[in-house]
Amino acid sequence: MTEPPAGGPSPASAPVNGSPPQPATNGSTPCEIAADELPKAGQ
Repeated sequence: MTEPPAGGPSPASAPVNGSPPQPATNGSTPCEIAADELPKAGQ
């Protein structure tokens, strides 16, 4: 369920939104960011 959506909009939204800076600044793992993007993309 998390792989299909993460394989499409995630890669394009992650880097554009700030995938590298988020985990580096917030210290959150890529898994947390992907989970945060899932609910946003679904809504």
